Amino acid sequence: MRKIGLGALVVLLAFAPLAAQNTWFKIHDLGFRTENPWTIAPLGNDFVVLAFNIGNTYPLTRNEVIRFDSVGEIKWRSFLVYPPESMADSSYHDIRAMTIAKDSSIYAISHTRKLNGDFYFLVNKFTPNGALIWFKTCGIPGNSVRPCLEGAVLSEDSLGLVLTGADLLTGKLVVCKIDSSGQQEFGKVVDAPAIVGVGNYTPVVRMPDKTYKVAYNENVLLEDLDYLISLSAAGDLQYTFVNPLTGRAHDLELHPNGNLVYLSSEFNPPMFEWGGLRVQMLTPEFDTLWSRLYYDTEIPYVINQNSFIRNLSIAPDGRILAMGVGSPKSCVLVCYNPEGTLLWARDVALEEFSGKLFHYASWASDGGILVNGYLSSTVNGEYDSQMFLLKLDSMGCLVPGCQQTIITDVGEPEYFKFGLGVAPNPVTDRLCFLPNASGRLPRVIRLTIFNAVGGVSLRLNSPDLVEPIRVGQLPAGVYFYLLETETGTLSGMFMKQ
Repeated sequence: MRKIGLGALVVLLAFAPLAAQNTWFKIHDLGFRTENPWTIAPLGNDFVVLAFNIGNTYPLTRNEVIRFDSVGEIKWRSFLVYPPESMADSSYHDIRAMTIAKDSSIYAISHTRKLNGDFYFLVNKFTPNGALIWFKTCGIPGNSVRPCLEGAVLSEDSLGLVLTGADLLTGKLVVCKIDSSGQQEFGKVVDAPAIVGVGNYTPVVRMPDKTYKVAYNENVLLEDLDYLISLSAAGDLQYTFVNPLTGRAHDLELHPNGNLVYLSSEFNPPMFEWGGLRVQMLTPEFDTLWSRLYYDTEIPYVINQNSFIRNLSIAPDGRILAMGVGSPKSCVLVCYNPEGTLLWARDVALEEFSGKLFHYASWASDGGILVNGYLSSTVNGEYDSQMFLLKLDSMGCLVPGCQQTIITDVGEPEYFKFGLGVAPNPVTDRLCFLPNASGRLPRVIRLTIFNAVGGVSLRLNSPDLVEPIRVGQLPAGVYFYLLETETGTLSGMFMKQ
């Protein structure tokens, strides 16, 4: 087992930023049962995160775009808007991609469905200040389209958008283009090998000659072939390339040198059963200039064929950052120069926390590295998660010169320590809140009780949870409670008889 050096350390930071390095670790409670940050991208000196959220109460889908300042504090939050026929209030809708246009407007891509049941791309466009400009659907009438992960890129004017996904019936690649006003310019089914299954990535890149390159995996276990597709500016198929390596596509980015950088997870590596994270530099015609496979078989931070390969980020000077998640508690950041030389690799881990998962990494505007993910806990059968953000220096360190970045303890927020329950449940008259094993109850700013359709049935300011809450006046049915505390929110459900 490798040593976890002290330099990586207790990191150390009791939430105090290291000013010289501008490194920090932050936890944000957005107030929802599930808070799952995905794409992260710099915007000036700030950065933007697209988050998949599930509400504690109605409405259920609470996906949002969040802008943070350079030290990880929230500047604004804007929720994605869904058309009524999508039924997003009563069912959850995944997020797919986020792209920032040259005028700093922000595109957030999700999915929606029409009254006839067909699925479409849903695009929300926001100003840099978080105001909704418009939300619109695009797709192919008569076809049901599944938007795929990372399937969005700016069009040739850097103001419109090109989207990729899959036809749900045939599995064929779908490509759509919209202008900056949301007007659809084309929607096409591409006659290329099918994308089978769900949850696929279809990263898309716009080339200087206005063509588009798309990568995806056919998702057939017996072959696991990666396909690279070249499309014309009008979305028509030019040619198809089968990657000779066996892996699964995750990301595709345009390098400043005009070539492509391709990220995949390796399923047939040259080292027994182990696998890892493969980065390739390809010409625009998909010829391989170099290919690098990173793997780590040393416990506890293993990167192998069971790992989750995440994303690429390209620095202005051409350095290539790739991220993989080896276990829920850790990730690896790998940095190559444009010639394929490994500059450094860094284990990053959260220890001594509850559940956790790393998600995405990106170069920051000051040359550092931004990483996001979530922490989760389940108490009395109730699941909850919170977003975390991590700012590292240009070498993947919180402390300069680290060998690993291991955060062992920054003090878990009180939110994760309470874990309340209620009794009796069902209740007829008086509802009691139960403390956790330490016998503690939080100081509550406000208690709100909602009925099954999201209406407010009872609201109390600064209630003392030591005393039972009278609910005998409420009609029989299912209710949800939301406790707003000094350190976050807590929620749950009870039945009134």
